[in-house]
Amino acid sequence: MVRIDYIARHGTDVDVFTLSSIAGVEDPSPFEPHELGFHIVAFYKGEAVAGHWVDGVLYPVKRGAVMSVAPGQVHAFPQCGVEATIVAFTTQALGAAQLLSGSLASTGVFSPWLQSPLGELSDGAEALALNLLTGIELEIRRESALRACPTAGSLSDVSNGQAGPRRQDVLLHLFVAWVLLSGRYRVVQRKREIPGFEHLIRFLNLVDERCAQTRNAQDYERWVGLSTRQLRRVCQDHLGRTPKAIINGIVLLKIQRLLLAPETSIKAIALDFGFGDHSSLSRFFRRYTGSSPAAWRSSLEVWS
Repeated sequence: MVRIDYIARHGTDVDVFTLSSIAGVEDPSPFEPHELGFHIVAFYKGEAVAGHWVDGVLYPVKRGAVMSVAPGQVHAFPQCGVEATIVAFTTQALGAAQLLSGSLASTGVFSPWLQSPLGELSDGAEALALNLLTGIELEIRRESALRACPTAGSLSDVSNGQAGPRRQDVLLHLFVAWVLLSGRYRVVQRKREIPGFEHLIRFLNLVDERCAQTRNAQDYERWVGLSTRQLRRVCQDHLGRTPKAIINGIVLLKIQRLLLAPETSIKAIALDFGFGDHSSLSRFFRRYTGSSPAAWRSSLEVWS
């Protein structure tokens, strides 16, 4: 699967653009399935209804829809009929925003394991979000202009003998305001009221990082620092599932992402996830999907 990391190539941690502006420009095409190396949130406009693919699922999008896609997820934008304003940002930008706002720390706002990629903003929130994105875009352009022509200005303006805020800091504050506005943030804030949320985030992050290494729930209990009963209670309270079910669900999704790449062999996937052989992977996969990896791959028309 092709991985896109053009945010890094463009030399910025936050960028704002429209869907139409990258049509026919980016390689590979944003309308073909590809893996992301950064976060995106797309605000859809217009009256048409289209489909945005994320991890093999087609989500219907129209005006007011908000799609969030995280690093490692496989997605494809709708090919026609809709427009979207897209904010793209790296994990470093999100980390800096978390440091700036204590209320964002460890919230897991953009974790793909906590909520659906598809969300929606009310009309008022949509207008405010787009205004904030316009401000972010203007600051990005100013940064680019200053880098291109350093004599035109300075990132640290001096007023009354004191250094004022750098444009980069202004950009970061705008980004924090936008994150706080997002519907995903409000959902996660409600989840934080349930005890054990910080442990849940740590558990999900560890499974995301290490599930190819181990699917044993006891390993994660040790790494998170909870007993079997405690971790089970946290997972049930927040997600309504056992730790083992969550681990297997994340493993299954990661396998499905790899199956979306025709060039990746099923045998290689089995070995990467510690199944030992093709048949062991097939039994695991069939238990949760009802079909073999090969049948699932051939039946999924990702490019339709």
